[in-house]
Amino acid sequence: MKKMLFSAIAMVAFAGSAFASNEQVEKFEAVVSDTPCADAWSVDYDYYRIIGYSPSEANKRATENFEKCMKTTYDDVVIAP
Repeated sequence: MKKMLFSAIAMVAFAGSAFASNEQVEKFEAVVSDTPCADAWSVDYDYYRIIGYSPSEANKRATENFEKCMKTTYDDVVIAP
């Protein structure tokens, strides 16, 4: 989530500088993470810490969500032996 926030800020800054110099911005490209479950873990951990959970409890809950994400996202993936 932090990466997405910083990317959004960077895009706004880039767009602002482009408009300020009278250049036309034709297209914005969204960046998709190669590790969506890991990104979600980080967001979840930060969320649980902000709402008052201890580091170990936030880690536990974020890891549970991570495992669910991995199962739903990569359940169909078969790794060859």
